[in-house]
Amino acid sequence: FCYKSSTSLRAENILAATYAWTGPNGYTSNDTTLRIPAFTVRDTGLYTITTAVPGCGVASRSVRLLIDQPIADFSLLTNGCETDSVRFTNLATGMSRALWDFGPRGTMDTTPAFQPRVRFGQPGTHTVRLRVRSPLGCLSDDTAKSFLLSSVPLARYLTPTVTCTGMTLTFADASTIVQGTIVKWRWDLADGNGFREFTSPTPQSAAYPTWGGKDVRLVVESQTGCVSDTFRAAGFTVTPYPRPGFITPEVCLDDASARFI
Repeated sequence: FCYKSSTSLRAENILAATYAWTGPNGYTSNDTTLRIPAFTVRDTGLYTITTAVPGCGVASRSVRLLIDQPIADFSLLTNGCETDSVRFTNLATGMSRALWDFGPRGTMDTTPAFQPRVRFGQPGTHTVRLRVRSPLGCLSDDTAKSFLLSSVPLARYLTPTVTCTGMTLTFADASTIVQGTIVKWRWDLADGNGFREFTSPTPQSAAYPTWGGKDVRLVVESQTGCVSDTFRAAGFTVTPYPRPGFITPEVCLDDASARFI
């Protein structure tokens, strides 16, 4: 019998004057029909009907009632970004169908092995529900799971105005996110140390012994795990210090002045 289904068995003995049902958990009934309004695990077991015929004695027969109770379960895989699809996997084995409810994104009736991919397109909390159907046609209760999606963060930083070799140059974070919170900053200051991760928007500093273009990179991540594109400041260059010098002119004693270049 299906879990929570209305269950009934009728005993027939045209000569019987009395009927007596007994079963698990102290179940008793003097009706011709065994009735269980919502069949659950505690109702499974052996039920016995005993009938009495005047002048002929009693007769008994037993039947074992088993429950078919499918249990829905699923996993989900997301990168935390509202712009990308979430993949769902049914974890209930031995089922015949999987019934998905994606809220505003609609419903799906699929085979158990099918893995739906759904793009929600909105930041915030989303709830997905799954029911499964057994080969006997019994339905499980809903299993619901909620998850959070954020907007895609935008990585940005501000470069220093003076960029001479040997100077300590400081880069200030200017990253933004429409909905959500940035919780990780990964900086590569092009100083040979590669990417380093931070949990606050602390300004980062580096000194460059050589002049030329520097590929300083920044990646940020939201609290849902949504990762930005890599940001590079176009044309960022470290310049050498100017070297003083001049060219001495040829000067005669009677020249009024001399020009040094």
